[in-house]
Amino acid sequence: HMTEETMPAYIDRIRRFKPRFIQAYPSIAAILARYMEEHDIEPFPTVKAVLCGSENLYPWQRDLIREAFGCRVFSWYGNSEQTVLAGECEESTRYHVFPEYGIVELIGRDGRPVEGPGETGEVVTTNLTNFVCPLIRYRTMDAAVLGNAPCSCGRAYPLLEKVEGRLQEFIVTKDRRLIPMTAVNMHSGVFDNVAQFQFYQKREGEVLLRIVKRPRYTEEDTAWILRELGEKFEGDVDVTIRFVAKIPRTRLGKYQFLIQDLPLDRWGISEDEKEWRTESG
Repeated sequence: HMTEETMPAYIDRIRRFKPRFIQAYPSIAAILARYMEEHDIEPFPTVKAVLCGSENLYPWQRDLIREAFGCRVFSWYGNSEQTVLAGECEESTRYHVFPEYGIVELIGRDGRPVEGPGETGEVVTTNLTNFVCPLIRYRTMDAAVLGNAPCSCGRAYPLLEKVEGRLQEFIVTKDRRLIPMTAVNMHSGVFDNVAQFQFYQKREGEVLLRIVKRPRYTEEDTAWILRELGEKFEGDVDVTIRFVAKIPRTRLGKYQFLIQDLPLDRWGISEDEKEWRTESG
């Protein structure tokens, strides 16, 4: 329900409630943060940290939220199947995997476990808290980067350097490289006149970018965006822009920054499994 018209009421309610922490979807916290920056609204003095979960936290969102709220942004990672739980500590932005909650493996595209720090793999988990119907080596369809232990905080937990997000949150180039949405910085000045956006991909090396324009958007913004994305994608992805009046959220109130309509068989995932997982969230 957050709109330009209702945002002042949200801000007023937060100031009166005086929370120490705010927990939110990153996409929603970023909407509020952007409104605060554009209207020169001071940070909430009582808020010590913003806790983001249930969506991938992109670097541009972290920067925007931190600047607007004037505090540390923490990200945690888990799933509704309760097979994995990981979170950032006070010393770093790496994810500490709670080993008493579940066992986490990273499996590469060759089907073998990822072993070297900095390597990316699919998160495969075994939960240790479900005694009725335990899930063993459950394919989450999330991609993460293996971290290099130990952390300076002193906790002897397995580390994930970062969580790239769902396998559907990668743009596929003409030569079948995978580009994570984390590589696209929507907090740069290029997108100042964009209210909302969403990528859609149906063919390798091609994406459609849906944009909801702000009143001051011009053709110069279109040229700037295409030029910026051309550099990010190194010319391996053709971008087409389409202007829309609104971009709907999911049934859970989240924003999908990329709708990936390519088959996931390159990861050994069938179309039936993709459809089931999409429906089950």
